[in-house]
Amino acid sequence: MYIVSITLEIWNTKGTLNAARVFLAIDYVLWFIRLLILLMIDRTIGSILLMIQAMLNDMMTFFSIFFVFTSAYGAASFWLLQSGEIPFGVAIFRKIFHAAYW
Repeated sequence: MYIVSITLEIWNTKGTLNAARVFLAIDYVLWFIRLLILLMIDRTIGSILLMIQAMLNDMMTFFSIFFVFTSAYGAASFWLLQSGEIPFGVAIFRKIFHAAYW
């Protein structure tokens, strides 16, 4: 991916520069993931990475429960505060989450 991004950067047009930046960003993310996998071999850093992984799994469970409760509160308060007919669309989801957070 690095070679693809460098070749796109050499062509130097606006579309290829944006694509090169995207490919380079993805390449950096993959490189750091590979670096973390390599650090799992170390005795101290490997155990810390395992604890971070377990913490992230617990956080994902917490955030999914939090999302359900926030969505329920936002939908209930939105429908109770609105009067009349409201057209169904994508904007309604934004209004529901806006009501839950603000």
